[in-house]
Amino acid sequence: MEDRGGRLPGLHPGRRQGERLLPAAAGARHGGSVKGHRRNLAGALALLALLSAGEARAAEGDAGEPEAIGDVAAEVTALLAAQAAAWSRGDLDAFCSIYAEDTLFLSPSGLTRGRAEVLARYRQRYPDAAAMGRLTLEVLEVRPGSDQAGVAARWTLAYPDRPELSGLTLLVLARHAEAGWQIVQDASF
Repeated sequence: MEDRGGRLPGLHPGRRQGERLLPAAAGARHGGSVKGHRRNLAGALALLALLSAGEARAAEGDAGEPEAIGDVAAEVTALLAAQAAAWSRGDLDAFCSIYAEDTLFLSPSGLTRGRAEVLARYRQRYPDAAAMGRLTLEVLEVRPGSDQAGVAARWTLAYPDRPELSGLTLLVLARHAEAGWQIVQDASF
């Protein structure tokens, strides 16, 4: 049942049976290929994050009323839009303010723990607004619970003088009584 390119239905475009899936631009963006153990760890942790959000939602009976579910999705989507706007104006402090103090961040370059460390990582990689570009986040799916939400999104960085960069992110957000919604896990590739 392969198509003309030897691909099987249901597989990622360009992927043949038995091939491993890598983020398309991961190697190109970071000057080399991602080590296999890091890729496997990142994938496993991202899956664990998504499953954790799903288990919380199932335990809560799908967060109650459909209106409440829609409210959670709208709140989280608005928060991410504000985060993208902060990035695009070059404000890394505001961009990182929605990360929890003990956040866990995964990327092709490794694992980062804590909001302060995530901010330091971004400051090193993006020293000024020109290096940051303009960020857009396309929310692909929100899986809301009453106090947690899983979000799958596509990020794109556009620049006036070079090709844009794009990748995927899987976020787990938790609602805290005082701080509101915060990102507790971020796997961005």
